[in-house]
Amino acid sequence: MSAERPTLIKKVTNVEEGGHHGGAWKVAYADFVTAMMAFFLLLWLLNAASEEQKHGIADYFNPTIPLSAVSGGGDGMMGGEDMFTPSTLAGSVDRGVRPEPRSMAEGATLGERMASPSAPPAPGITDGLDGAPLDESPQEQTESAAQDAASEDASADQTGDQAANAALAEALEAALGGADGRDGGHLRVRTAEDGLLIELVDLVDQPLFGPGTATPEPLLGALIAIVVQAIGDTTNPISVLGHTDNRPFPAGASYTNWELSADRANAARRLMLSAGLADSRIIRVEGRADADPLRPDPGAAENRRIAIKLFTTSG
Repeated sequence: MSAERPTLIKKVTNVEEGGHHGGAWKVAYADFVTAMMAFFLLLWLLNAASEEQKHGIADYFNPTIPLSAVSGGGDGMMGGEDMFTPSTLAGSVDRGVRPEPRSMAEGATLGERMASPSAPPAPGITDGLDGAPLDESPQEQTESAAQDAASEDASADQTGDQAANAALAEALEAALGGADGRDGGHLRVRTAEDGLLIELVDLVDQPLFGPGTATPEPLLGALIAIVVQAIGDTTNPISVLGHTDNRPFPAGASYTNWELSADRANAARRLMLSAGLADSRIIRVEGRADADPLRPDPGAAENRRIAIKLFTTSG
């Protein structure tokens, strides 16, 4: 009898090892090493750069500071200078030292001349029309010459107008001097920026209009007749301005100092026409109420006045 063979059971255990993890960590490590290299390179550059170069770089990245003729912080050709300038050639200056600016007589280049307008012109360089700057076109030079001529003419005209205004003021004062002493307070003659201003003002005991009305007193008619006679030979355009004090009308009234001053200016205009003044010479009639007082006290009698302005130009 054969012996039975034992049954053998083989138990196989499969051990699975970890798979491939990929190379993502290598990319991160490479980025880190690159960043560190860039950081140390930046530190080296900052240590090697001069203070002038650092200021130039800072100004370049500052939008509030206009760029100068040298836009960068470097020297030589990369700093905005002419590469053929003797100061930038090898061996002409010490390394790292910026060349001093030179005048035109020392052979500076055109770029340096344009960058330093205060330097004198170099021999042999001709300017534009009548010594105009080199950076102006012929049309701009012609316009500049025309503007200069117009300015000279305007100055001459202004001087002549001032002399004419002074002579007219003297003539008015002389004409009113014999009018029963009316120039003792009623007349104000002064020069303005755009002409001659003749003001006829109220006095406490001698008003030019009725109280609160635009009815002229005979005194105003006599004064205007003398003024018209004095300015009759002139051709200047005229404006008539009415002024009042600050005394208000009753509450709720539709008639105010604005209407009163305008009506008084129109009454004075009619008196000037009756005295012989040409209607075409009056170009403006205005009422200004108490907006432009003659005296600091807004209720002063002198603030009630008629102003006749002779403009400087006749156009």
